[in-house]
Amino acid sequence: MRFFYDEMARRFPEIRDRFSEGDDELPYAVMGYLSDWLKELAEGEITPQIVDRLVLFKSWCEEQPRGKDAGDDLPTILMVGFYEHLFDSEATRALVPRFISREDFIAGADYLRSWVGAANYEATRRYYKPAVASKRSRRI
Repeated sequence: MRFFYDEMARRFPEIRDRFSEGDDELPYAVMGYLSDWLKELAEGEITPQIVDRLVLFKSWCEEQPRGKDAGDDLPTILMVGFYEHLFDSEATRALVPRFISREDFIAGADYLRSWVGAANYEATRRYYKPAVASKRSRRI
């Protein structure tokens, strides 16, 4: 997973000092450094520019070929090594809707509650806007 390690270092130089020898073979650890860095930022330090970089990174991960198992599958690593960790900090919960659609958040409720905890799931839910009722459903 050297390509992933190099990409993380290029996109997020802020986390390079966390890297250790052998991390190029530990994509979940490297992904965790990203969520740890975000959780350590003070209120207001997660700027729109950082969010834009994160969204571009998400797209890059999703565009990569699927791996043969969870150890080298970037969408899985992104979900488990990054997204799940955003739920456990008030500072990063507001980012979750940028990465997980409302529909997927609701459809994956059982999975998310089991992995991030019911309290963290509920605390994050408030960052999702309520669904807008269609005109048809508002008829009397």
